[in-house]
Amino acid sequence: MLVRDPAQRATATELLQHPFLRQAQSPSILIPLMRGSRHTNC
Repeated sequence: MLVRDPAQRATATELLQHPFLRQAQSPSILIPLMRGSRHTNC
């Protein structure tokens, strides 16, 4: 849910502890996918 008041929003540190982000893989897993997509013709 959107929190309009910035003072009431979660901090970056708090958000990094969210289960969704804690279960995420390392961003480095995306590098081969991004490199591969550069060379394809859509």
